[in-house]
Amino acid sequence: MNEKNMNSKAPLVSVIVPAYNVAGYIGQTIDSIFHQIYCNIEIIIVDDCSTDGTSEICEEVKNNNKKIKYMRHNTNQGQTITRNDGLKMASGDWLMFLDGDDVLEPHAITTMVNSVTDNEIDIVFAGYESIDCGEVTEHLATIEEGIYPRNGFVNFIFDEMSASVLTCIGSKLYRTSFIKERKPYTSDTIKTNYDMAFVIDALIACRKIAYVNRPVYGYIQRDNSITHSYRNNMFRFICDARKKIPDLFEECNCDKQKSILFQRKQLALINSALKQEVMFDKGYNSFKECVNNISSSKEFDKLDAILSKDKIGIAKKVYIDLVRKKKVMILYAFYKIQKIEFIIKRKKGGKNV
Repeated sequence: MNEKNMNSKAPLVSVIVPAYNVAGYIGQTIDSIFHQIYCNIEIIIVDDCSTDGTSEICEEVKNNNKKIKYMRHNTNQGQTITRNDGLKMASGDWLMFLDGDDVLEPHAITTMVNSVTDNEIDIVFAGYESIDCGEVTEHLATIEEGIYPRNGFVNFIFDEMSASVLTCIGSKLYRTSFIKERKPYTSDTIKTNYDMAFVIDALIACRKIAYVNRPVYGYIQRDNSITHSYRNNMFRFICDARKKIPDLFEECNCDKQKSILFQRKQLALINSALKQEVMFDKGYNSFKECVNNISSSKEFDKLDAILSKDKIGIAKKVYIDLVRKKKVMILYAFYKIQKIEFIIKRKKGGKNV
């Protein structure tokens, strides 16, 4: 065991676990915290008014362990308020989040705490693993492990560091004092993609970042998780979570290519928002409303202005033009064909849709 973890003066780490209807998973999540090599930990569970037995499991675990702080919402508040309530309860020197259906690898906290080599490091980034039906995929940035000033680190975003590594909620360690100085925390109005909003807010305010080039977090994909569920007004809400990214790039003196890369992400978001309308069988009228809302948004205007000058390929230019001109029938048919192809592929693979 590392000396830092044997020393009673090792910094206290608060692990914040937002939980909602994860009765089948919360036990292994908590076990993964208890089985950390690192010892000086407090666990904060915020139950967002679960209805499936999650509350009973958390109450039982809390009653048997003094390291656990537990609160339950009387009404469902959503992921942003739930995580912010957990932040208010944190008393550790450092804090991190762990979703109630995911896990930490045993050396996760030790690895991240040991990477803090000076007092100006405010965030530790690491990689993660996604686990889908037992298949494990590793997600890492393509940068050297080490310490980076904020501006230099931000220049890696969307190039050497994918959006998924950037925003994975459980693969980050934050200095608590630095987070709590930023009041209010990430806005309670963020309805989805809280992870992105929180990490961008933190990067705007931080001094240095440590990067650990190994996975510390296991993201377990399940069919009924929020990322596999229909999200109403998806484009608008995720744009709201991403709205500070251009400000971050400007503040860090990033080159113009960053703006182009960001707008490509916005284009991919449009695709996801329209695709989900068809994949979740919301119907033609809902799809038409989604197209109209996107094409009339200021975010689409920015995307159109920047990507029209970029070498993105004829297919993407045609796609943008179809959205701009609200060619709903053509777009609807395109996604219907995609859904049919998806169903055929899944059936050939022996999986139910």
